[in-house]
Amino acid sequence: MQEVLHEDVISYGPSLAVPSSVWAVSVDTNEIRLLLSGAAYMQQNILRWLDDERFIAYEGSLLDPMYGALNLHLVDMDAGTSRMLFDDWFIMQRFDPVHETLAIVKQVTEKSPDGIYLASIKTGMLRRLEQPPYVMDFQWDPGTGLFVSSYECQDDTQSLIAFNYQGNFSCVPKPAPTPDPMNSAAIPAPNGIQNLSVKDGLWLETEGEPAIQVSPETVSDVVWCPDSNCVFFSVLQQDQRWTLYRVSLPDLSLQLVDEGIQSTGGYQWLRDEP
Repeated sequence: MQEVLHEDVISYGPSLAVPSSVWAVSVDTNEIRLLLSGAAYMQQNILRWLDDERFIAYEGSLLDPMYGALNLHLVDMDAGTSRMLFDDWFIMQRFDPVHETLAIVKQVTEKSPDGIYLASIKTGMLRRLEQPPYVMDFQWDPGTGLFVSSYECQDDTQSLIAFNYQGNFSCVPKPAPTPDPMNSAAIPAPNGIQNLSVKDGLWLETEGEPAIQVSPETVSDVVWCPDSNCVFFSVLQQDQRWTLYRVSLPDLSLQLVDEGIQSTGGYQWLRDEP
């Protein structure tokens, strides 16, 4: 909890109250313990818990598009201590739980330039990265153990720029696209084991297995073969003509069926036979 010494300020709004200290209060024993004193003139927030006793705190609001948040503290409730990890404004952070390292994005201030900063909780070391241009948007990826950006590598459009807790940059393959299960059209196979989902392409879903993209095209007229061993679909081309494709299962080999026909309409089964 926060302690406010000047209660008269609260009458003008809680956000104007000056927190003078932050305390931990036991709901079992009523024991109170001072965690932070002389706190900043803004709301104190818990960013994340590291374990049962330690958490990372910050001040301000990460939802503020103009200023962002201020200061990152490591608070140890068992020891009753607080250690500053980052003493400036920041607009985004991501956390590597394996190495207990924060990757912090900040704008330029009087204290320091903008960029990406790495703050190690274990060692207390803080350093600014010499990041490639525009790499200011990234996520922690537990699969690779890296902070992975949304930006392509310069000479490899199939890879994304990433960096680790030590600030070393590398390229990682783009993740395989997965279908959005929400609001997708599902076409079940006759065998009842598989489904085709149409959204952002055509996807094959099999029980107990991850979805596989059959085609990235915007498809229509999706029709299963009666034996569930193939599927037909059509794609509208730029000249407003339709092209019919056949996909064999399970190898997903694609065959153009109506080459040279230049159909102006769609396709459908006329009877339940091949």
